[in-house]
Amino acid sequence: MLTKKKVKTIKWYRQSGAGIPLCCGMPFLALSERMFKKSGFYFPNDLGTFLKTKTGFTFYHYFDYFLTLEQVKKIFVRLKNNNDFFKTLKNDCYLAAKEIEKTGLAILKNKVISRSFIKEYESFLEWNMKFWENSLYIDLLDPFESQIIDFIFGPTKEKLDKNDVNTLLSPDELSNLQKEQKDLSSIYKIAKEKGIDSPEVKKLINKHSDNYYWLKNDYEKAEYLDEKYFSKKLKELVKNQAEVKSIINGLEKFEEVKKNKNALINKYAISGNTLRFLNFFNWVTTYRDDRKKYNQIANYVFIEIIEKISKEIGIGIDLLKYAVPDEIPLIIKRDKKTIAELKKRANIGLIVFAGKTTKLEVVSGSIAEEYFEILEKTIAASEIRGTTVSPGKVIGIAKIILNQKDFSKMDNGDVIVASMTRPEYVSIMKKAAAVITDEGGITCHAAIVSRELNIPCITGTQIATRSLADGDLIDVNANHGLVKIIKKAK
Repeated sequence: MLTKKKVKTIKWYRQSGAGIPLCCGMPFLALSERMFKKSGFYFPNDLGTFLKTKTGFTFYHYFDYFLTLEQVKKIFVRLKNNNDFFKTLKNDCYLAAKEIEKTGLAILKNKVISRSFIKEYESFLEWNMKFWENSLYIDLLDPFESQIIDFIFGPTKEKLDKNDVNTLLSPDELSNLQKEQKDLSSIYKIAKEKGIDSPEVKKLINKHSDNYYWLKNDYEKAEYLDEKYFSKKLKELVKNQAEVKSIINGLEKFEEVKKNKNALINKYAISGNTLRFLNFFNWVTTYRDDRKKYNQIANYVFIEIIEKISKEIGIGIDLLKYAVPDEIPLIIKRDKKTIAELKKRANIGLIVFAGKTTKLEVVSGSIAEEYFEILEKTIAASEIRGTTVSPGKVIGIAKIILNQKDFSKMDNGDVIVASMTRPEYVSIMKKAAAVITDEGGITCHAAIVSRELNIPCITGTQIATRSLADGDLIDVNANHGLVKIIKKAK
């Protein structure tokens, strides 16, 4: 466990977002012991805090910036060796991902008080461990966009302008959200021809639900999107031609960017290791998006399980959200010590410490708040600066978006200020004049979508969500990665 004195001396990089300990705790379990044993990489001085806010839970993940850079250099060395190391990690991750869905959906059919439930749950938990131990290394890359660009392009970087770099680092494959839109638009064409209520369309909608039921889940809430949900969405498409056109335009824009990317590869004669490194980091974007999908599926299972525990055993659902996934078997056995610990966490929050080769350490109560205040003071800055990922200048009203409950705040022309964006944010990003995030870089979700929408975007500020407030009038200068407050909200 890091001492408070040690915490004050470290330059931290922070990730954050909406999330309950039950869901965000899963990757932390893999961060402790498992990640280093499998990949050889780890998060130095790693810790996370969970505090309850007015609109839900907020999760903050901190790791040592300079020591993490040493881990990133190790990743670069691995890549230079041109071996199958990362391919093996990917294959093991995707194998585990399929088992997460298979075993997770299977155990939801059983009662938690059944004899086999705990054994089946532990199998589900093990597949989650394998899933994360093979994929967590990509989060180490988040703070180091400039180092990644230097690594990929070397001296060639001097020939490239920023727009060319953005295009070259754009993903090669559609995101899962774009795939859903493409598939639904295909069903829409058939529905226009044969009718929404035709047997063929109903069959396609059922299959669509099986493929995308997890789409709206995050680290805090889960909802199974059934055929009724997608039938309603299809009917809305039939009524709203503008939305259909928007989807088609988005897909066409993706193909256009892909075409421009290939043209730039030919123009700058990118080949050999440079092309290999470029392809790897393009693939990382897709890898991360797929990881998000299976994480959303796992979170659905975790949340459904505590709802079952609440109904069958009688423990409050709000209390169960404070559990870490490996505590679930103890809770099912009604372990008094574990349940008392959950009540302690619920008063203020908790902090977790993930060690390179040690088990996850969980500390509850006021100490979590004390650590949080110290950590945030070390990150505080006098101005808001970040990475320009989509250029432009706008003046607009800031809206702090920490979770899906905050989406209703957004009006057309507002500026989204978020820890990061995810696929479910796209609906409000279409309303936004600009986007500002605490974390991420030129290959993150916010960057890719903002470029598609042609709106200014600044990522990696670290402090935007804490320094700005709802209603602040702000000047977003994405040409220079700078945000200024023109007038504070009353």
